[in-house]
Amino acid sequence: MNSPEKYHTVQKGRDLQGRETTQGYVPVIDISGFVPGQPRESPANLSLCDEVDAAFRQAGFFIATGHGVPPELLASAKRVCREFFSLSPGEKGAVAHPKKGFIPVGGCQNQVRSTSLHEKWSCGRVDGIDPSTEYYQNSVYFGEPNLWPQRPHDFEPTMTRYYKEMEALTLRLLSLTATALRLPHTFFDDKMDRHVTNLVALRYPPQVREPAPGEMRARPHTDPTALTVLAHDKEPGEPSGLEVLHDTMGSWEPIPD
Repeated sequence: MNSPEKYHTVQKGRDLQGRETTQGYVPVIDISGFVPGQPRESPANLSLCDEVDAAFRQAGFFIATGHGVPPELLASAKRVCREFFSLSPGEKGAVAHPKKGFIPVGGCQNQVRSTSLHEKWSCGRVDGIDPSTEYYQNSVYFGEPNLWPQRPHDFEPTMTRYYKEMEALTLRLLSLTATALRLPHTFFDDKMDRHVTNLVALRYPPQVREPAPGEMRARPHTDPTALTVLAHDKEPGEPSGLEVLHDTMGSWEPIPD
């Protein structure tokens, strides 16, 4: 996709010196028309593959519509996560773990997230693995079992279903990516059959003080993954907490509504 009018124009961005910019960067792409197995140049795939190719080359991101994730499932996943994070520290702490389960505010230190400004819950694969094998025992995210809170009562079945839905969507996106790269649409299948993907729910609590020097909700980073799929929990018109670094302008571009 080469036409700049297809890229959303955002109202405000920030360059590395803090100056406001107005350049849009992240496109919105409807992936519903993708036909796996059809050539890149087929009428069904040509325009879509051009858009995906341009988005990944330019921004590395796009906003996917027509993805097929049931809206009621997405709403349920957000609901159970909000209910979980609203529990008392003690109840959340019953499933605390440094790799899986709950990590409280101030309980995580790594190169991506600072220690003070978020809490999270995470899990690994929910089926399709043999945890007794050496491959999974040595994996960062499979050395321990998933930890499911007792409340809300439908947390585990909801997030299990959501994990499977995200797994299927990711494989579809990889098939689309392979097609855009003029590779067989199954190219990534045997590279992902033993994936160790984790599902993470993050909450950024209201700040009650000014952040200390160097404190951020999440440090600028590039995920070391094949794909990262985000459900951006943002109401239209609210400030965006998710931004993408513009490679050529050096500006941080908010994700559009």
